[in-house]
Parts: sequence; C-alpha cells; structure tokens
Amino acid sequence: MRSVIHKTSLILRAVLVVSLIAIPSFPAIAIADEVLKPSAKEGHSDGSPETRESMSISTFTNAFPVDAEGDLVKDKATEMFGRYPSLTKNPYGILVKFNDNALESEVIALLDRTKTKLVHFYPTINSYLVEAPTGSLNAERDFRNSGIVDVVEFDTVYRLNTVNTNDPLIGYLWGLNDSHGIDASVAWPASANGSEVVVAVIDTGVETSHPDLSGMIWQNDDEIPNNGIDDDNNGYVDDTSGWDFLYQDNTPDDRHGHGTHVAGTIAATRNNGEGIAGVANNVKIMPLKVLGVNGAGAEIAAPVNQFIEAIEYAHLNGAKISNNSWGGGAQSLLMKNAIDAAGNNGHLFVAAAGNYGSNNDIYSFYPASYSSSNILSVAAIASNGNLAGFSNYGITKVDLAAPGVSILSTMSSDSNACTSTPPCYISWGGTSMAAPHASGVAALALGINSEISPEEMIQIMGDSIRPTSVLNTKVRFGGELNGGATVMAATQFSPSGTIAFENYYAGETILQGSTISLTATATGADGSDLSQSIEWIDNTANIVGTGPAVNYLASNIGQLNLIAKAIDTNGSTMEKIASFEVVAPSLEFTSPDGLKAGSPNDSITTSWSWTGPENELSALNALSVEAFQLESVDSDTYALPDSRTPVDLTLNSQANGIIEDVIVGVRINHSWPADLRISLMHPDGTEIILADNNGNGNHRDGSEVWGEGSRSCSGQLAYFSDDANESIAARAKPFSGFSIPVESLKALEGKQANGDWIIRVIDEWSQDSGVLYCAQILLTTTAPAQTSTVNDAILLSSETTNWNIPDPLPFSGLFRFSFPNTSLGNSVDKCCIQLGLPEPPISVLASRISGDQILVSWDPSSNQNSILNFESVLIDAFQTGETKSAASCVSSSNTCMISGLIESLEYELTIRGVNSVGAGYAKNISVGVFDNQISQGNTGLKDFIETNDQFGTALTSGDFDGDGLDDLIVSADGESTSNSGSEGIVHAIFGFPNLSNNVLITRLSSEWDSGINSNFGDSLTSGDFNGDGFDDLIVGVPSEDIENAENAGMIQIFYGGVSPFSVTNIFHQNSAGVSGSVSSNERFGASVTSGDINGDGYDDVVIGVPGEYRCWSDTGVCGDVGAINILYGSANGITGTGSEFIHQRTENISGIPNVGEEFGASVATGDLDGDGYDDIVVGVPGEYRCWAHIGICGDDIGAIQLLYGSENGIRSDNDQYFGQRSNGITAHPHVGDRFGESVSTGDINGDGYDEVVLGIPGDHRCWPHIVVCGHVGAIMVLYGTANGTTSENDNYWGQRSNGVPGRAGVGDEFGAVVTTGDLNEDGYDDIIIGIPGETVSSRNDAGAAQILYGSAAGSVTDGAEMLYVSQSAFTGTSQTNARFGSAITVIGNDLVIGAPGNTVSGITAAGSIYYLTN
Repeated sequence: MRSVIHKTSLILRAVLVVSLIAIPSFPAIAIADEVLKPSAKEGHSDGSPETRESMSISTFTNAFPVDAEGDLVKDKATEMFGRYPSLTKNPYGILVKFNDNALESEVIALLDRTKTKLVHFYPTINSYLVEAPTGSLNAERDFRNSGIVDVVEFDTVYRLNTVNTNDPLIGYLWGLNDSHGIDASVAWPASANGSEVVVAVIDTGVETSHPDLSGMIWQNDDEIPNNGIDDDNNGYVDDTSGWDFLYQDNTPDDRHGHGTHVAGTIAATRNNGEGIAGVANNVKIMPLKVLGVNGAGAEIAAPVNQFIEAIEYAHLNGAKISNNSWGGGAQSLLMKNAIDAAGNNGHLFVAAAGNYGSNNDIYSFYPASYSSSNILSVAAIASNGNLAGFSNYGITKVDLAAPGVSILSTMSSDSNACTSTPPCYISWGGTSMAAPHASGVAALALGINSEISPEEMIQIMGDSIRPTSVLNTKVRFGGELNGGATVMAATQFSPSGTIAFENYYAGETILQGSTISLTATATGADGSDLSQSIEWIDNTANIVGTGPAVNYLASNIGQLNLIAKAIDTNGSTMEKIASFEVVAPSLEFTSPDGLKAGSPNDSITTSWSWTGPENELSALNALSVEAFQLESVDSDTYALPDSRTPVDLTLNSQANGIIEDVIVGVRINHSWPADLRISLMHPDGTEIILADNNGNGNHRDGSEVWGEGSRSCSGQLAYFSDDANESIAARAKPFSGFSIPVESLKALEGKQANGDWIIRVIDEWSQDSGVLYCAQILLTTTAPAQTSTVNDAILLSSETTNWNIPDPLPFSGLFRFSFPNTSLGNSVDKCCIQLGLPEPPISVLASRISGDQILVSWDPSSNQNSILNFESVLIDAFQTGETKSAASCVSSSNTCMISGLIESLEYELTIRGVNSVGAGYAKNISVGVFDNQISQGNTGLKDFIETNDQFGTALTSGDFDGDGLDDLIVSADGESTSNSGSEGIVHAIFGFPNLSNNVLITRLSSEWDSGINSNFGDSLTSGDFNGDGFDDLIVGVPSEDIENAENAGMIQIFYGGVSPFSVTNIFHQNSAGVSGSVSSNERFGASVTSGDINGDGYDDVVIGVPGEYRCWSDTGVCGDVGAINILYGSANGITGTGSEFIHQRTENISGIPNVGEEFGASVATGDLDGDGYDDIVVGVPGEYRCWAHIGICGDDIGAIQLLYGSENGIRSDNDQYFGQRSNGITAHPHVGDRFGESVSTGDINGDGYDEVVLGIPGDHRCWPHIVVCGHVGAIMVLYGTANGTTSENDNYWGQRSNGVPGRAGVGDEFGAVVTTGDLNEDGYDDIIIGIPGETVSSRNDAGAAQILYGSAAGSVTDGAEMLYVSQSAFTGTSQTNARFGSAITVIGNDLVIGAPGNTVSGITAAGSIYYLTN
C-alpha cells in the first residue's frame, strides 16, 4: 500500500509544478481502496502484495462519453488562476467517481439535467473531471444528491497562498490568511471589480481622519456641509459623514477607540503604504456613534432607543450592512422589530456573539440572539483555529466563527489605548473583532452580486465555511468564515423566488394543545404567485397541508418547525421555516422576585402565571427557608489567594427533608472577577458550577465584584438561582441580586438537605486575589421548619392575591409562597419574604471626624423590641446621588466607624439593624464634606460662640470614660458664663472626633471668687491619679482669687469614671498639705503636667507657680521669682500628703533666683535617664543672666531646670540647669530670647531615653540680606542618656535652618508651643512646633505649626512639614490674630491644633481647633 500511495503522490506533485492546475486529491484511504480492490471485470483476481510492490498501477476503462475540449474547466480556469493567484478551487469543475452500478443512460441524464459534461477521465482512479458552466457549487450539490456517485469533490487548487500589499503591517494580520483567516488571497482578486457597499459601524464612533480610514468614510451626497439645514429631509442636520446618537450631533468621533478598531478591520485602506489593510476595499464606512467614554475614560452605556435610531438611520440611508460589536442588555421587542424592519429593506445585521464564554442557546446574548433572519452572529477563533476562551457559542444562535484574537487594527488617537505617536494601531481581541471580519467579507460578496438578500448572504457564508472539528458542535454552520469561498459563491449566485409568512414572529411560544394558523405567500423568481403550490411539512417530514394557509395542532412539547415549500418557476426549491417553541401548561410565580421585606400590617402582593384548568382552586402556603452561612470577620477572613488551589468553605446544614430548591449567595471582593470559578458541592459530592470565569474585565481597583455594600452577610449578596431572570454569563459586576448559574441547581432536587455542603472557589488565573466575606445557602425542603396557610382556596386563574401580614408576627425568618398539589404539581415562588427584620437603632448621630472617616453612634437602649431586636448594626455610606455603597461598617456595640471615604464628598448613610433574618429597614442620615475646623457652634458641640471665648486656648486628651476611645479636652478660657465674664469653660468631647457626645465642664465655684476673669482652663493636663483605670482631668485656673489674694490661682480636679467628672476636688496653696501660701498674682496652675515621679503606679501632678512671691534678705531678692508644687497621686487621688515645693533657692537646686524669672512658667515630665521614674522639666523663660564680656545682660534670657524622679520623689543630688551659655549648647543668648518658654519631652531617636524639647520663641537672629533682624524664635533638642540629659549633639532649629520650611520673621514666636508624639507611627516621637505669631499671606499673627520627624539620628528636617490654615488640608483660610498653633495636642497619631483668636461667623476671637488625621 505504501509504495502505491507514494507513487501517486509523486504524479500529483509533478503535475502541480507544471500546470498549476488542481489535480484530484482524494483521501488516502479512498485511493488505496480503489488500487487494492479493482473491479473483477478489469481482469485482476486479487490484490496480492506482489502486485502492489511491482509499482504497477491498475487502470480502468472509460465507460462514459468524454468531451476533451473543456474550454471552461481548463482554459478559462487557467486564465482565472493567473488573474486570481490564490483561488482555492476550480470555479467551473468538480471531480466525480460514479458508483459501479451507474448506467450510461443515468450518467447522461444527470449531465443533461445539470448542463455539465465530462471532460477528462483518470484511468488510475476511475474518476472524471466534470465541467460545470453554471458553477462548481451547484454542480457539486447536484452530483452529491444524484444517487449514482460514490465520491464528489471540488477541484481543489494547491499552491502557496500569500497576501501581497505595500501596507507595512500586513504581515501581522493573521485574520487575512488562508489557514484560519478569511483567505484574502482568493477573496481580494475575486472581488476586484466589486461595486461600492456602505457598511454602518454602530459603535463608539470612528476617527475619520485616521490615514488608513480617511478615504473610506461614507459621504452623504444629499447633504450640504455645515449650512445648518437638513437638506435631504432625513431628520438630521448636516449629517455628511454619519451621526452621533450619544450627543445628537454630526461629529461621530471616537474617544474610546473600539469603533475605529472595528472600522479598520473592515475597510482600512489597502496598498496605501500605511499601516494595515482591511478586509474589504469596496466599502464606505458610515460611522454611527451610540457609545462613548466620559471625562475619566469610563464607558458610557446607551439606552435601547439610541440603538434603534442608529439601526433605522443605517438602512434608511443606504447601508446594506451594519457591524454591531456590542450587546449584553435585556431583550427588547422594539429593537428586534427595528432589526426585522432593516432586514425587510435588504440590510444584513452582523452581530458579535459576546465575550462571556457561554452558550447563547442557553443564555441569550442580545442582539446576536434575536431570531431575526437577517442577523449573522459571529464567534471568535484564535490563529490556531481554536474557539477563543472568551467567545460565546451556540449551535442554533451563533452562525460561524471568525478571527477574533490578537487582531491588529486602527486606533483612535483620542483613545487612552493610543500610547504612541499617531497614527495609532493596536491589537485587541473579542467577538467585537471577529464580527468586522464577517462584515468585510459580506461587503466583498455583496459588491460582486448586489442581488443577494441578507438571508441568502448568511446561507452563502454558511455554505462556504471552512469546516473544523473544533467548531462542528459550537456554531450553526460548523466552521470558520471563509472569505475566498464566500466571494466565489457570490459570483455564481442567482436569486430564486421567495416565501414570506404573514403575522408570524420567529420563536413564538405556543401552548401544548393549541392550534397554529399560518399563512404564506410564495413568489417566483419571475414574480409569479405560487402560493397555491405551497406544501406544509412538519418536524416528522409529513405533509400537513397545501396551499397558502395551514392549521396545525401543536401536540408535542419542544421545538416545532413548519416548513413552507414550493418549486420555483426556474426549477429551484423555495423553503421558509416557521419555528415555534411548544410548551406544556404551567404554573409559575412571577412575584415576589428576589428578597422582599415584610413587616406587620404590610400587604404582600403575590403573582403567578397559570395555564392549567380555568376553575381550579388551591391553598397558598408560606414555607420557611433554611439559611446557613459563613461570614468573615476582621480576625478571621476567608482569603482567596492567587492560587489554583481550591478554597473550600463548609456549611453544615441541619435542615430536614428532601431538597426542593437551592439558592446560593456570596459576597466577594476580587480584583479580577473573571479569575474565579465558584461551585457548590452537595454532601454526597455532587458539584454544581455556579460561575466560571464570568465578569471578564480588569477591575484592579479594589472594587466589589460579587455583591455590594457591607463586607459581610448583611451586604447585598450575589445569588445563584435557577429561577432568576438572567444568566450569570450575561451579567456584569457586581452581580448583586439573582443570576442563573452556569449549571443548573435542579440536579440537587430530591437529595437529602442535611450534612456538610461546600462552596468552592478557585482562582484560575495569576496576579490577582481577593476575600470572601459571606457564603450562604438557602434550602427549601419537603419538611420546612414552619408552614403557614396564607389562603385556603385561591382561584389559580386569578393569578394574583394579597397577603396582609398579621401584627404581631406569629413567626420570623425567610419564607416562600407555595401552591401545593395542583393539577400541574407543586410550585414555590422565586424567593423570599423576610419576616421579622429588626428596626433601626434610635438617636443616631453621625460625625465627619476626618476626611476619610465618619463615626456613627446610637442609643444603646435601642434594642428592646422582642422579635424586632437587632443583633448588630449595618451602616452603608453612599456618595450623594450614587446608588452603590462606597464603604460600610458593622458593629454590635453602639458606635461604628466608616473609613475609606473621600474628603471632598458628601455622603448619605443608611443605618440598619441586623438579626438572623437579615438587615432591616433603613434610617437615613446625610453627612456633609469634611470640615476639620471645629468651633463651639459646630453641629453636635454644646455651647455657642461669643466674642473672646478663645476656644482652643489649651488642649489635652485621655480616656476619661474607659470606653477605649480617646476623648479630647478643649478649653475656652475667655468664655463668659451666666456667673461672670471671662470665667472660662472646658469642653469634654468623648470619642473624639465624633462630636455627638460632649459635655461642658464649668469652674467649681469658690467662696472667695465670683469667677470674673478666672481663666478657667488656661492650662490642662490628664493622668490616672487614683489608679482606677480611668484618666482624670486637671484644669488650671491661674487667675482665681483666693481669699483676698487676686490671681493667686488654683487647680481643679475632675475624676474619670463610668460617669466621668462627677467626683471633683480643688487645690491651691492654702489647701492642706500644699506648700507655700497664697499671694496675689502668683498664678498657681499657670502650667500643669502629670507623670509618675515616684514610680508608685499613680500619676502625680506638677503645678507651675511662675509668680510665686519669695523674699530673701541675704540676697536682696524679694518679689515674683516662681516655683513649682508637686502633688502626689494615691488610691484616693491627689492629696497634699508628701507634696513638694521647689524653687531656685531650694537646697541643692541649681540657679540663682531673681524677680521676674517665672520659674515654672512651663513644665513637662518624661523619663530622661531611663530609670523608670518620670523626671520634671521646668521652664524659666524670664531667667536673668549677665555676661559683661559679651555685652549681654538682662531679663528674659531664659533657662530650664531638670529635676529627676526617684522612689522618694525628687532627688536632691543631680538636678541639671541649662541655658544658652551652658557647655555644649549651640544657641547664643540675647535679652528677650525666653529660652524654655515651652517645654516637652519625647523619645525622638528611639533609644529608650526621653529627650527635652524646649522652645525659644524670642530667639534673636539677624539676617541683613533678607532684612530680618529681631526676635524670630527657635527650638532646641537635648538628648537623654542613662546619665541624664546631655547637651552634646544638641539640635538647634529655626525657620532659616536647612530643611526647615517657612520664612523667619520678627514676632513669629517659633517655639511658643512644643509637643511630641509619633505621628507617622515609625517608633520615633516627632516634634510639633507652634508658631502663633507667623504671618500668612500678609495676615499678621495668623499662626502656623511645623512638624520635625524623629529618626534613629534624632530630630531631622527631612520631610519637615509646615501647616497653616490656608492650605488645602484645612477648612477655611488663615486669619489675622487667629494665633493658630497656640495649643497643640497629639491624640492617637493625629493632631489637634488650637487657634483661640480665630474669628468664627463674624465673632472675633471666638476661637477654633483644627483636627488633622495622619
């Protein structure tokens, strides 16, 4: 066998080289069969191996007459092969082998009937070359159906096929080749003389100026450009080159790029030396824009009416073809009617089959799935001929496949996809790219033969496909688009008559037992009426009627085809098929459709369709549905890693009975939804695929893709149910609501309901990951836990009823309506009624605590309503005007923090209670844009604004009520009260920055002072002074009059607790155990700080008395020198027991006292030497010093004193004194520097020792070149060690230091306030500096602040920040005399800055604070 086949191959090859004409090439098995088993009449008795090895080929005798001329099949064909170098088959010839029993008379009759003749006989294979003047397509069909032929084949041409143009990118267009492309090498030559065809591109517009398209754009010759007149009266003014239906103008430009890509595939100019070549060069593109992009580049969807208008415009203005690479919306009868109307006008509607990888026969994808006869539905293949993984398919609803993967085409220069210098080209994939290949081929064919109708074109393209095993069961015609064969078939096509139905809609649904009445008109090719000759044939090939009308009883369920058939006057057969779907009588619920909440006294409407007996009655029951779920919480989330490893989530069902229905819900965030395969596994192992790489598209934005809202089972889940209206394949993210799964859940019906169910999620692709927040199954069984009869007897044909829900509710949970035991069986609704949903909480308050956070709180006593109790509260935040949740939170306490918001946007909050039934009814609250300026007039903040309140004078924080949230204390020391003017007041804001829970703390009245000018709140500190776990508050009242001493001062203590500040105390220098005695103007409490000085576990308070009067005759010093008092904490709180009193004449204390030095004007505590005891920093900003040799002598030079703590309190052996002339100190002293006016401590370099940070707000500097000379300010950092604070490697910073932002100015007071805290959470404390005298935009004393960040190297200026109110991070603008930066506190890792001089709503010095989140 091998040698015979080999020799035959050599003969074929030799002929190919010489003649370039196709030689018959039968399959090897057929050749071998004829050679090895010749007819006995030829004289061969057997087929022995010896005969085969002799290389002697047996021959046959010609039995039929042969005409050797063959002018067409030989000479004319040879001419065509030269003109069209890549024809795939002889247009005038076929190869035939007659069967052994064929008679000569039968062969001659066949030749006569088909007007063909035999022109060559091949004796070695007993076959003939047949010349077919009417074309090889017709001849091949006729001979194949004759009954006397064994083998018939086209006369195939063998040669190398290439496409040669001068377009530089032509080599990248695999879609034009002859393997799996359209075979342009045949199609182009065969259509060279084709007439012009207008193709409408209904899409995102077209870049008409693209050099590969500019010459291919349709021009409306009946419209005069730009005259503002509808010259052709088509309803569109100046529509010279198409229309934009999105914006209703005459410029259908393309900012997306999709339409330009489609247009290039169809018609990019051929042989222009530019870019690519399109499929068709006889085309004019009519750009019709219905889709586009917004300013952010996101796609804009369009309503059905715009598509309908575009379809009408296309065919009414001469487009014979439209390309429609769009779809996926709901079914529209009007759109189908528009497509049908276009078809009646001879318009071919080419539609992309869709990119969901789904079966359109099961999950319709519109418009490709409409039954309109003029729709050509196109799937996508890759260059290897495989169906693209994303491509939809369908043996009845998708016609053929075309190139649709890695398709290079033109791209709009306005598109985000155009990243190079125009003109742009880009490769895209999708059925959107496959459809234009088919549109281009259809245009070539129509250019050759304009008489071809849309239906005939579809049939020609289908008959001309390149069949493949891959597509055989995937698309209607079983193969790939073959442009060459299609064009060749068009050249030979001759129209026949037509049959048309009246009042028929394809795919009509007919009830079983109904009679179908059809009428048809048959018109012959010559126009004659042949209706009386129509034969009607059903599915079983039986003739069921004749003539123009038929009545047919639809007795069998399923697809019914009635064929109207007639013989045309030219002898051809005309057929028209009417398709119907015959269905059995049914009972089907239509509402409720999806989850619906029901409350007492509500009326629930239930609807259904009934096609059974008209008078049948049935009970209507409510059946409970069993819900089982898993839910992620912060501490236990179900991660979906970037791995192909299945994530199995087990849900244990305790439901009884047999399954009647299953619904599955999920709530997933995943950055690429098409990665996921989701399935459900029954306890017996049966697996149902719910979603399989659905939702194709890039979503790497953290957005929700499977469900919405709360990241829990209280959110809006994506449900899978066989009773849904749309398939998951046809829907897009976030898939909320109900979808039909990929595989039917009905496979689980009849199985046991209890046991371990598994929801399995597999991430099948790389790079992306996600989290599953909820997995839920809803089981309806034959043994529901609860059943209630809603109505004893309902007339089923009424198809609707109302159920009035009783009050109180007799039960709660999920329920479905059911009709039991009807003549058509049992039926349950689509799911579900939720009974017993909780009420929302009461007294809800919401505060915008930062740009990206809203804190919501409610009355904890809300939950007291028995069956309507909530177990937690769900809050969703929606951007105002939007319907998608932007963020959410769930809480089982009485507060909830919503994070991740956008500072500049307003939000609408929905607040719902949640219980086992679900999330209940919503309460709505609006929250405005973030305002980080807080004043006494703010919503929720008690008190109101008045002149000189100076809200923001002092700040501190702590957890005073023990709820774990930071509370903020703000003083307004100029507040006038009902008692007196400028008495002062303090605000306690619990759970700051939520403003909803706050109280006013007022001065505790004394027997000596009415409170006038007391300045209650001039200083603040906090600490746990009694060790009860609650922070306590100390308020300094330095201007309090004691007995007859004005401004003697006091402190007032407000103890924290469950009911904070109800326990109070007062201390002054006449209090028991407190050292010193009251004198006027001593200002006891002008500064306060706290820390555990003696390490006993109780915080102690250090009180500055900067005006302390002392008189020492031995030194001649008598006056206000200053001092500090230390009061120690205990289980009973602050007492005078063991108190200490220290000044510069205290034994072993360094320094020499002088009048006006203000020892104690500032105080701070911190562990400077790391011994576990807090130490004290005392500022002495008025310190007098005199250095005659440098000419410096005077007050207000300043110093600091460091006092070290121990088990016994302040140590007397190692205090430290630092001034600007101390060894190692970098700064230089000047009168008025006020070194130490502010002090603070913090571990700036992270070595475990606190540093001393001190302000020098009067620091004198002089820079003549910038005309600045005077008191500008500075700060200094002294570093802690095991031996205490050292001046070695100290840091000195001012606004002229390298890296420190801002400009130095006289009176800035840089360093008037200093504090520390770890703002960036890097483990190093940072320094925050108040500059209340800073001039901002010519506004004097507007104020500012600076941040210097800590590091292992200590305080550094890298990344230093300047803060002032006119910056975008703040609400409002900087104001004259606002003195922003006069008070600063760190709360958590956020900043609160006081501006006590701020004007608020026109009220001078009312004061504000500003809250800055890090």
